[in-house]
Amino acid sequence: MQNIDLVIFDCDGVLVDTERVANNVLHQHLSRYEWPLDLKDTERFFRGRSLSERLREAINQYRLDLPTHFLETMQRETFEQFRTTNLSFPGCDKVVRRLQSSPTKMCIASSGSHEKMSLTLGQTHLLNYFPVRFSSHDVARSKPAPDLFLKASDYFNTHPKQCLVIEDSEAGLVAADAAGMNSIGLHTQLTQAEQHRFPNTLFFSDHTELLAWMERH
Repeated sequence: MQNIDLVIFDCDGVLVDTERVANNVLHQHLSRYEWPLDLKDTERFFRGRSLSERLREAINQYRLDLPTHFLETMQRETFEQFRTTNLSFPGCDKVVRRLQSSPTKMCIASSGSHEKMSLTLGQTHLLNYFPVRFSSHDVARSKPAPDLFLKASDYFNTHPKQCLVIEDSEAGLVAADAAGMNSIGLHTQLTQAEQHRFPNTLFFSDHTELLAWMERH
């Protein structure tokens, strides 16, 4: 790909098919405490954001009375389901191998924890392709702030304009824009009207389309 020296992948929803599983568990647990949002709106509320930060916002916004160990209990069940679910996206391994065989560097910058990345990438046999991984736990501000992507570009000493971010969430695309980076929206749930807010972003529905674009560029 011309003028791109570093590809920065989001993890959940881009490299591993975890969003549905995680959101189902999260919604089930929240619903025990008068959570007002349905399953779809719950996903939109949390998608692409730091779970712990967004949960604090949810507690304040909806006046939730959650037990002390809510997050720990919910995440333990989520991880258990990850271990027994096929989290692979069709064609994702081909995209990753295509990049690995090129001069372009690649890494992950995810709102999820390092523990979560190790589990889900290991389950999908992608872990060894990504020795460099950044989590929202590594920066002061999570997405939609640009800190996480800028940390990645600084690590590789790569100018933001030579970086390409691949994201599935609106928060991630906003963060890429704020970082001054090119971006691709993959598996997003944005409507066409919402996509128009990102005129410098290309949108693809799956990894097959993404791979075809990479091979042309």
